[in-house]
Amino acid sequence: PPFEELLDRWLQDDGAPNVTSAVSRRVVEILPAITEEQAGIACRLILERHVDGGLPLLTVMPPFPCVLAAWFRLGDPLDPRVANRVVDAWRAGSHRPAARYLAWLLSQVGAPARLVTQRVWDTPGLVDDQAFVKEFVRAIREDPPPSALPLLLQIQPRSSSIARRLARVLQQFSGPEVDRRLIEWLTATSGGTREAAALALAERAVQELLSGARSERLAPVQTAAERSAELLAALVARVPLVHTGWLAGFRPHAEPDAITLIRRLGHGGAVVDDPLLFWLDRGTPPVRIEAVRSLATAGSGKVVGPLRDRANAWFSDGGVREACRHAAETIRRRVGGVGNLAIAPLAVGGLSPPLQVVEAGRLRLVGPVIGPVAALGPRSPDDDDP
Repeated sequence: PPFEELLDRWLQDDGAPNVTSAVSRRVVEILPAITEEQAGIACRLILERHVDGGLPLLTVMPPFPCVLAAWFRLGDPLDPRVANRVVDAWRAGSHRPAARYLAWLLSQVGAPARLVTQRVWDTPGLVDDQAFVKEFVRAIREDPPPSALPLLLQIQPRSSSIARRLARVLQQFSGPEVDRRLIEWLTATSGGTREAAALALAERAVQELLSGARSERLAPVQTAAERSAELLAALVARVPLVHTGWLAGFRPHAEPDAITLIRRLGHGGAVVDDPLLFWLDRGTPPVRIEAVRSLATAGSGKVVGPLRDRANAWFSDGGVREACRHAAETIRRRVGGVGNLAIAPLAVGGLSPPLQVVEAGRLRLVGPVIGPVAALGPRSPDDDDP
């Protein structure tokens, strides 16, 4: 008869022992070869009718997810036979039961759970199966237990999608070992893996900066950023303006990376005179030009003299000399320079309107003279300038 009818007949308690015995033998014979749909029906009947001896029936069924779920409800989840069936399910192409079982084991405490975890994890080929890794990361991504970190650090992503998922989980852990692992990914051949590691490291660095971490804590990230274009770009895009001073100490090795950093320093946020002068003196011609442009927008009045010196230096090419002159003039107009007198307006009762900045060292008052300015003295008859 069909399996459903056979199973239903076997579960009936009608007092016919010979029939029950014959049906029982037949059920046990066909259980290892049933389909997943049939297994679902069998598990549902076993759980609903509280069948005595239901657990032995589950041990001979194929390791479908429904069978393993029923086993969890009827037996001991730490039973070694459960681990065996989970591994069998993975070998049969079902990755989710093994991933979820492993995630459940990691949430348990005690030596028995650790032993079973290590037994499942050490299954040959399990960690290299990217489909299993994907399901495992999905199972623990919301609230990864601390015991999962040693296992996660052993996974080598083989695709950009796995790398992104794994990096987001690793990002939730603290500790230098996570940074070291992500920094190793920056040398991967896959661009997606490098980008995933760079984004995770940048987010971790921003959190450290916002929490007031010491610069020594972020030294490995800075060193890695000087060699990784992906990490430097991620940091430049995410580090807040108030922490520009941390970026100012970077010395990228590649010309495009140096230009990316210099443009970021040109937005201000910190004193960037010395870092930009460093690039002006030691960079390639494109880097030097970019450094001068950033000095024009973010440099202080202290660099006007150095810019004029470099504009007159014999080793500077024509483009750099002209850019230095233009930058020096731009800074002089922006912050005030030689020959300019900038007087801040006083409080109420002082100057109205404020004094204007004039040229050639002459002081020219515009508007009515009131308050303390009257102490300058009376107007001379020979003065033709009010």
